Amino acid sequence: MRSGSASWPAVGVGLGALGLVIACASGPFTTSTVDGRTRLTHRDLGYSIAEPPFATGPGWQLAEFASSDLAYRDQHGTATSLASNCPRSRASAENLARHVTIGTPRSDRVASGPIEQSGVEGWTQTFDTLQGDVRVRVKAVTLVASGCVYDWLLVSPGEAAFAETEPVFDAWIESFVPPPDDGAGEAVDSPVVATGDGRTQESVP
Repeated sequence: MRSGSASWPAVGVGLGALGLVIACASGPFTTSTVDGRTRLTHRDLGYSIAEPPFATGPGWQLAEFASSDLAYRDQHGTATSLASNCPRSRASAENLARHVTIGTPRSDRVASGPIEQSGVEGWTQTFDTLQGDVRVRVKAVTLVASGCVYDWLLVSPGEAAFAETEPVFDAWIESFVPPPDDGAGEAVDSPVVATGDGRTQESVP
């Protein structure tokens, strides 16, 4: 992962690691109701996002994973998480997204490319890899706004479970509203390199 960034579920740590601790529903967020939907606003960073539909869906539970802001898992092993980190990074979303596959078993890329959400540039990638003896499909979405990096992860044990959850996962990301832009942390193409301990860091001239 990026040096100083939040860790993420599944690849490299095991699907079972997510959801071992049931989290407090409020966490670092304040809640409000907008058009009949619950929205969560981060107390420190100021971004907001809708509560995902699977938050109250059957078989799902709110979970705590490492330093993620929000994490959920279902009874069959599908896991999702949102993590934020504010290094005032100068790297692009594409470069920052490379940390996802560093240190993982051999992965087969399914798709990748740039995205834009609420005026924020980002990068999405989907790949297959092994989690122990189980082949899992991972979707990672990275957005960079106001010097902060936001990483969403969807990890599913198999294509069918992935296909079922992906539309809801995408809708959750689409509800993201970044904090007011203070003009800091404008992205440029600073390369991200692997360190000797499996982490990544920016290489800035």
